[in-house]
Amino acid sequence: MKKIFNVIKSNFEITKIFSAFFSIIMFLIVYLCVFESNKIEYMAKVDFEMKNSLILFCGIGMYCMIFVIAKILKKIIKKKIELFILIFSVFFAVFLFFITQNYCFKTGWDVSYMLQNAELIANNTTTDWCNLYNSFYPNNIFLTQCFSLAFRLANYTKIGSGYLYLLFLQCCIYSFTGFVVYKIVSCIKKDGTAAIIAWMGYILLIGLSPWVVIPYSDSIGVGLVGLEVLMFCKAWENKEENKKVFLYSSLFTFFAIIGYFIKPQILIFFIAGCIGTTIVSIRNIKNKQAVKKYFKIAFCVLLTGIITFALSKYTSRLNKLEINEENKIGITHFLMMGWNEKDGGIYSNNDYIFSTSFQTQKERRNANIAEFKLRIKNLGKDGIIKMIKMKTLTNYNDGTFAFDKEGGFVQEDYPYGKENLRRQLKKIYLPEGLYYKKFQLVMQIIWMGTLFFNIISYNCSKDKKLFVMQLAILGLTLFELLFEARARYLFTYASVYIIIAALSIENIADKCKYLYSKMTKTKKVVY
Repeated sequence: MKKIFNVIKSNFEITKIFSAFFSIIMFLIVYLCVFESNKIEYMAKVDFEMKNSLILFCGIGMYCMIFVIAKILKKIIKKKIELFILIFSVFFAVFLFFITQNYCFKTGWDVSYMLQNAELIANNTTTDWCNLYNSFYPNNIFLTQCFSLAFRLANYTKIGSGYLYLLFLQCCIYSFTGFVVYKIVSCIKKDGTAAIIAWMGYILLIGLSPWVVIPYSDSIGVGLVGLEVLMFCKAWENKEENKKVFLYSSLFTFFAIIGYFIKPQILIFFIAGCIGTTIVSIRNIKNKQAVKKYFKIAFCVLLTGIITFALSKYTSRLNKLEINEENKIGITHFLMMGWNEKDGGIYSNNDYIFSTSFQTQKERRNANIAEFKLRIKNLGKDGIIKMIKMKTLTNYNDGTFAFDKEGGFVQEDYPYGKENLRRQLKKIYLPEGLYYKKFQLVMQIIWMGTLFFNIISYNCSKDKKLFVMQLAILGLTLFELLFEARARYLFTYASVYIIIAALSIENIADKCKYLYSKMTKTKKVVY
């Protein structure tokens, strides 16, 4: 026990273990995507116009090019780079809002239900159908309530529609989260090159993603995860002298709890942050002042969490929805559905019918657990391994994050924009478009490059903030393996993958610079 305690006490040792495990998991994921994806049949599969081995090579080359551009940009703009990115974010938000109006469309699945419900709530009316959907999926009520504000604003101003206000909000989130990503990396690596790399990678993979036209928890979650990570990094920045640690810790908790009510996966980073902070704090267990400060921060986090949770619950009930609590489809349903071999662990209409056939939550929960155990038993060891491979490929082998893979995805155009421009943009962004396969390929190149540099991020783990990011990604990967598989569920955390990749690239550059200076016996220059 003493030896175990000593290992835990040395946070450097524990971060090395987790970081090594993270690298191994990311290697296995990339290996599956590159070498096994054509051999295994899985749900939501994309046939790219290029082999994944070549895609990976192009992705590595693309990030090398971004590194060179980042160095040039840093040299030209120098100390005004942060101002440049902030100004760019403003113009980029306007640019996004302009082009998205020219290819946005009405979609089906949950998004359609939520937008209709939000409009009904804004007009102070509800229907039995509206109440039934929200009874089944109460986790969407808070976001629906928030969306209803856009429709109320449209009703009040008589300018545009509620959807247009939501589209503008999404464009701002997609744009300014890029600036947040830059600030996060700047907290970890002060020289700025990695921050520029992360920002450029973010713009390419997320900023230009067509998911911006779909107002849903995945897109809103992108901004919340970014703010959550930034607040955590700020709380840890110069921790000993940081006088705002309580403020940042409270904001970190606030964004995490709000995120939980919008998309439960957002809470994973909060859990990883709490675990990481506890592990590091054990090192200073003999320091009474440090222990005292830790408990103060813990109390601050707990208090903020309770208040935010209560306010979010209260906000969710600020409508006239008549919810039947017994109809709730809980987490056990998604656990059962995640191990449906026939449907590959993604959404299953048969499982939906099965779960909704029960009258009470208790009956439904017991039936779901029983069915889950039966499926695991029937799968056996080989079947479980096969399912893990299938679900991993479903989650990870799509750089568009399964943009066109939901039911009734493209229904009809919104009446905005210019017809000629809409016709051209639809060729790129919509599944039936002439250049959509090319667009998918480009996104896959960026994504595979990002995943590759996550593999070699081991040496970066000396920074405890990065350790928590790696821990969060491990938690997210495990969550998606256990429950329903969906590539878009990773989209919310895409910025975290990019941050890890950017820090990994600069770490490699630092190592190469050091080795070069040592070989040439010249004085090392700070990179």
